[in-house]
Order: sequence, then C-alpha cells, then structure tokens
Amino acid sequence: MGGPKYAVGMDKNGRHYTFVFINENFEYDLLKNIVLKILDEEVKPTSSSRKGN
Repeated sequence: MGGPKYAVGMDKNGRHYTFVFINENFEYDLLKNIVLKILDEEVKPTSSSRKGN
C-alpha cells in the first residue's frame, strides 16, 4: 500500500483545511518544513470544508 498515510491540516474559524498528505515513514524535518511554510502562508490548502449549522 503505497498511498499517503497522514493528512496535514488545521481547523480555523469553523473551517477545516487540508494542505498536504505525507507517507507514514516521514522525516521530522519534512513535517517541520511543511508546517513552517503553512504558518508563513507559503503553502495554500488543497481543500477545505465548513462545519454545518
């Protein structure tokens, strides 16, 4: 099974954002770099959803 294992996402203001998928055996530095790029708004989400009322 070679597909992605983890989704990197966040919840903000009632909306969920997914940014990237990473494999189960990821390196810490890879995850750290992805998170820093998300926080610096260098990476845009690939999808988002809003919680219903």
